[in-house]
Amino acid sequence: MRKILLLILIVFVCSVEFLEAQITRDKIISNAIEYIEVEWYCTTANINHPEYIQYGNRPCDFSVGWHTGEAYSYGGNDNVPKFLDRISNGDGAGSHYCHYVAAGGTPWWASGIDCSAFVSRCWEISRQSTRTLPNYSTEIARTQLLIGDILNIPGSHVRLFDKRALDGRPIVYEASGSATKCVHRTVDWGSYTPRRFNELLIAAPQLKVENLGNYQVKVSWNPVAMATRYQVLFSTDGITFSDMGETVELSQTFSDLPTGKTYYFQIMGKNDQGELGIMSEVLGTRVSANPSGILIVNGFDRMTTDSNTQNYIIQYAKALDHLGLSFDSCCNETIIQNQIDLNNYPIVMWILGEESTADHTFTGQEQTFAQTYLENGGQLFVSGAEIGWDLEYYNNGLTFYRNYLKARYISDDAEVYRFSGIPGSIFEGLSGLKFDDGTHGTYNVDWPDCIEPFGGSQVCLKYDGTSYHAAIQYEGTFGNSSKQAKLVYFGFPYETIYPEQDRNRIMERVVNFFNVTTSVDENEVVRRNTPDEFCLYQNYPNPFNAITTIRYQLQQQMDPQPVELTIFNLLGERVTTLVNESQPGGMHTVSWDGTNKNGEKVSTGMYICQLKINNFRTSKRLLLIE
Repeated sequence: MRKILLLILIVFVCSVEFLEAQITRDKIISNAIEYIEVEWYCTTANINHPEYIQYGNRPCDFSVGWHTGEAYSYGGNDNVPKFLDRISNGDGAGSHYCHYVAAGGTPWWASGIDCSAFVSRCWEISRQSTRTLPNYSTEIARTQLLIGDILNIPGSHVRLFDKRALDGRPIVYEASGSATKCVHRTVDWGSYTPRRFNELLIAAPQLKVENLGNYQVKVSWNPVAMATRYQVLFSTDGITFSDMGETVELSQTFSDLPTGKTYYFQIMGKNDQGELGIMSEVLGTRVSANPSGILIVNGFDRMTTDSNTQNYIIQYAKALDHLGLSFDSCCNETIIQNQIDLNNYPIVMWILGEESTADHTFTGQEQTFAQTYLENGGQLFVSGAEIGWDLEYYNNGLTFYRNYLKARYISDDAEVYRFSGIPGSIFEGLSGLKFDDGTHGTYNVDWPDCIEPFGGSQVCLKYDGTSYHAAIQYEGTFGNSSKQAKLVYFGFPYETIYPEQDRNRIMERVVNFFNVTTSVDENEVVRRNTPDEFCLYQNYPNPFNAITTIRYQLQQQMDPQPVELTIFNLLGERVTTLVNESQPGGMHTVSWDGTNKNGEKVSTGMYICQLKINNFRTSKRLLLIE
């Protein structure tokens, strides 16, 4: 039911999207005046509606005759034409909180509008409450209030600011329960928080942050309307920022930075008229002597009730820093605008958090870029709690989801916050892992997707205590390409994994699957130059029906190391172990005759051959046919 309600909300949000882009202060006030000045005739039917008595001892607040100002109705959301139509049909003129409680929700028989619906309609956004209006606005100082801003108390009341009276008190437009209608009047300041609709602010710049090598970092951003200059802020932890001054340029380069240090940046547009700007999301890079070979894309724009802090790159950055790996970062809009080339990076990590249908998990353009990247032999790590719901269930990219994220959507909620690795997968041996329920520093993962492997992928994580799978891994080709690529896809957000040491362990397994050495800075991944210390070659023949040969390369100069070469099925179940011993460096060859550990012939199908040396893992797909 909650997903059905979400769909209804999404359709409405999309229907007002164009209007939101066109809003002005004058339009906001003209919308408000329509509610204040509307004239309507109250009949006996409007004040004697039987539910007034049934649902409480407070009757209608109006008398028979002409009135101005649309009636106040708790939970109501009628626009002026609908209100007039309902009044003419004999519905009740307004309602009180007691009617709402007694009726178990907004009374079906009561016409009118309440305070937060009034502001929502004036701002031309979907129906919000006083608790969710902050997701669409920015707190400002009382001295900065302009016409069209609001005064809000979450969970209580909201007013639309007009101007100051001669005595300094605010004059507001509001749907008022005390006045029983929409009014324009002078009120006291009270404990209200001033806020400004984000559509009236200077938009947030869209960033990319690059480690250029030679200890240089470049921060660049797109120009935004109304901004004549930009404030640059930096941080070493992604939380506490220092002001680096203002510039009229659209980029800044910083030189002679210490290697191995991570820097975070934010940019905000400004102008001489004093208009407020929205701060950009937090992005960053890790300094090194070589250009970075890992790109982090932040695609989590949705403002949830948990208040998206837009700095979830921190969890990725800390894990990569722990592994001694440098990275660049960008917002997903720069991908759409073709301002950064995914194909320059051996590894791309895509943050999707709780991005969902209303905010487009992967737009059509993003799907095209990701698809091309994988066809070119890229390695993609993507995580998020609404990807399957959006792309498959709501059909915003079913073909992409099945063929390029290699998954089938099963359910929208695992209803657990614990997960473990699957035997034979890159996360084998990891158990009792946890992600956030809203009490451990990030946000509550409301609907973690339950997924199944598709198109030759393999399950690598499961939700504890359930039959649901949480993540898949894949190694092979995409589309019509012959290039080998790799994918790891989580049905929940990676950044919500806690504690930090477990998050680091997960990241280490991912980058090891991507054939990246993670020990010291000198071995960090360089753009399109992945280290080749260990290698598992494709078996031959493949497909096979009797016996197949498997070759693997161990680093030439290393001492003998414990080697495991294991065959698994696509459910992560161990079929047989071909090698389990210490071996010296060099080329090694082994055969498999398609039998299990008991010597029994296994059925036709796809199998996974995994090579494991200490913490290094890699795998290939084997197809057994009759």
